[in-house]
Amino acid sequence: MQSDELKRRISAGRGDALADLVLKNARIVNVFTDEIDTADIAISGNSIVGVGAYHGRKEVDLHGKYVCPGLIDGHIHIESSMLCGPAFEQAVLPHGTTAVVTDPHEISNVAGLEGLDFMLETTKNLTLSVYFMLPSCVPATDLDESGAVLNAEQLRPYYGDPRVLGLAELMNAYGTVRCDPKILQKIREEERKALFNQYYGKERDVVTGIVEREAPGRNRARVRGVRFL
Repeated sequence: MQSDELKRRISAGRGDALADLVLKNARIVNVFTDEIDTADIAISGNSIVGVGAYHGRKEVDLHGKYVCPGLIDGHIHIESSMLCGPAFEQAVLPHGTTAVVTDPHEISNVAGLEGLDFMLETTKNLTLSVYFMLPSCVPATDLDESGAVLNAEQLRPYYGDPRVLGLAELMNAYGTVRCDPKILQKIREEERKALFNQYYGKERDVVTGIVEREAPGRNRARVRGVRFL
């Protein structure tokens, strides 16, 4: 951003200059305070520069309609919707979802790296922000039959993609807590990225000693700073 543009936006945020667009009389969902605030929203360029009382070159009266931050779906399998990226975007954007974190393990279990590449390619350059967790269980367990087998070496190059955030759910809980070498290698490859995991029933009790449990009744656990969902 050029210095002049930055100054213009700061001036609009202070109220010293007209904003490009002001959404008047909005009810704003404040996710920091868990309150509904009634105010104007000032927009300069492509940035929100202020919330309060503002005037702008263009003003739109919302008459008390709600405005909230874009929703983030933190765990989804886009292929389960039977839609490709652009069609999935058309389905979810109107309902307020502006970003998703997808785990393409279902298509990868059928089509391997070709399926993973397909999902990455068909979600490029969308208005919807699509991020990926690499499928960790292809197949889910050694007892499963799948169309492909993906090991740590095959997944390694994908960590260079800025849309790849880490390793997806380790559904093979049995192998994870018993230190299956193939699973440990995938975890080591991904050590600089986020790790999501799932534990069910008695398998959670196996990891006593490394699990820092949260309040009773919460179906979550933290393991050395990593949240298991």
